[in-house]
Amino acid sequence: RKYRRQEKMLEEERDPRNQPNGKERVQVVEYWREVCGKQKSIVSKDRVKMAGARLGDGYTVEQLKLAIDALAAFPFRVFDKRLKTGRPDDRHDQLKDALGDSEKVEAMANLGHQARRQGWTPDHGWREAA
Repeated sequence: RKYRRQEKMLEEERDPRNQPNGKERVQVVEYWREVCGKQKSIVSKDRVKMAGARLGDGYTVEQLKLAIDALAAFPFRVFDKRLKTGRPDDRHDQLKDALGDSEKVEAMANLGHQARRQGWTPDHGWREAA
């Protein structure tokens, strides 16, 4: 019984939701899964750790979501330029593409803000031109 109880305690400690900023970390990764269509991807330890690192750098959940919005709005990268459309080989919408380091977060958050101003929304994507 003691062994099972210790196993349960260790499992609870491993759950990212039980870590400092754990809920926010998981929220960021789940947001990426949702808006980028990555439902088959798991909320893995490395993804949660990456989100936690950026939150630890002082970025807010909303800033990280803006960076992820840029991935969803402009998932293709050709010659270091983000595009709405492209070939499957040019698709770069992994979480590390937005949250890999502080420079990426800031550049992608700016692009995400620009996408929202141009009519992209997390719920509906790009609005059709009237």
